Amino acid sequence: MVTEKSLRTCDKGHQYYKSTDCPSCPVCDQENKPKDGFLSKLSAPARNALLYEGIDTVEKLSMYTEKAILQLHGIGPASLPVMRASLEVEGLSFQPATARRKNKMTNSKELSAQQREQLLQTLQARFEKHTSRHEGLEWTNVQAKLEAKEDKLWSLYQMEETGGEPDVVGYDQKTDEYTFYDCAAESPKGRRSVCYDHEALEARKKHKPENSAVGMAADMGIELLTEEQYRALQQLGEFDLKTSSWVQTPDSIRKHGGAIFCDRRYDTVFVYHNGADSYYAARGFRGSLKV
Repeated sequence: MVTEKSLRTCDKGHQYYKSTDCPSCPVCDQENKPKDGFLSKLSAPARNALLYEGIDTVEKLSMYTEKAILQLHGIGPASLPVMRASLEVEGLSFQPATARRKNKMTNSKELSAQQREQLLQTLQARFEKHTSRHEGLEWTNVQAKLEAKEDKLWSLYQMEETGGEPDVVGYDQKTDEYTFYDCAAESPKGRRSVCYDHEALEARKKHKPENSAVGMAADMGIELLTEEQYRALQQLGEFDLKTSSWVQTPDSIRKHGGAIFCDRRYDTVFVYHNGADSYYAARGFRGSLKV
């Protein structure tokens, strides 16, 4: 069966025909193709897939297993020999098949003085840059709370290290608690390619992901955003324009094997369902933390 090609126009005005949903423009791909380096030896889909994941050097490529790379949309087995050869030139290789992809989350629940200071500086800078997210709140009060809650600082450190860019989004006067949400523009990179929960992870017989969203959140000491919280976050900016995020799923849906996730497209927040055991390189999760 031949799929009919349709005429497309990219943001730069280039016109081209395509039969798939892939949004990449072949003219732009050719213009942006590197002149040297391992990326220049790959096809445009494979190159774009790596760049989207933040893999732009062989050193970063060497942090992944071949299996993890093949899970990225746009990369097929034909790209692996080129990548292996590029790694070998630099004395590197893919991680062993039994290795888990490196996770930035630390096992120790105590931050060093340097980590603590750097985290507070990062949070303060973000707080002061995005005042519309927390109008009327003062950083000095937030910091006082954080300095008295070492366990909360640890959780915020995990949110930061996995790409969440946490920020204050509210304050509850009754409980005297500040609420942090992951405010990264896209679903946190360090938490993608995960299924929904442990039950789904255990149920999957082949090609299991390394973790689940619910399990990872529990390890970090945070909770997945609810659909309501996700929509509230989208009132503070535009998030997940290219990615999507798992959100807390009602038992009435989960008992049937499904789970829900959200994204933002066409200036609208959408809620979708999928099998809880599914996982994609462009889907992670956002968390919340009360301090």
